[in-house]
Amino acid sequence: TDGLTPNTYSFNVRFTPAKATHYSTADCAVGVTVNKAKQTISWQSSFESLNVFSTVSLDARASGATDVVYSIAEGEQGKASIEGNMLSFNEAGVVHVVATAAQSDIYESVSDTVSVVVSLAQPVVSVFPTVEAVTYGTALTNAMLQGGVAKYGETTVEGSFAWADEQITDGLTPNTYSFNVRFTPADAKHYSTADCTV
Repeated sequence: TDGLTPNTYSFNVRFTPAKATHYSTADCAVGVTVNKAKQTISWQSSFESLNVFSTVSLDARASGATDVVYSIAEGEQGKASIEGNMLSFNEAGVVHVVATAAQSDIYESVSDTVSVVVSLAQPVVSVFPTVEAVTYGTALTNAMLQGGVAKYGETTVEGSFAWADEQITDGLTPNTYSFNVRFTPADAKHYSTADCTV
């Protein structure tokens, strides 16, 4: 079948008798169907350490060298989008990306799905908030935090700082202590919380 495109063909078959002194050969035709070859898809793209602000250049290759198109799995179109071969994200979570290789005269079509884990962007507290000295027995919730800045890269992330728990200073002797403070972003759809100590 080398060189034959997928189709149904008829080939001649010859019967050769074991006792050639008594019998002649006999010919007949046999139908042979040549099916399209199966192909596979291999992903070249890296899907490691992604967050909602990441973009990925999609690169999936079909073993049959047919064209590959990309799509977001059914029902997940709101999680991410594809423009050309560039994948971008709208929210954190898991999104499934589908690569589909078209059929050709020789190869069947094939699809392959990859699961992509997308994290919230992690801001970093670049300027710690401050708090004035508190009086013995005052609850931390009554001690007002001042200032503080959280950034993601060069972008200042809007949000607020608050005590990570409601620890109180009751029982602590006058001294300097460290307590946990948590930054909560205003845009919780794209950013995670960030902790620091004050």
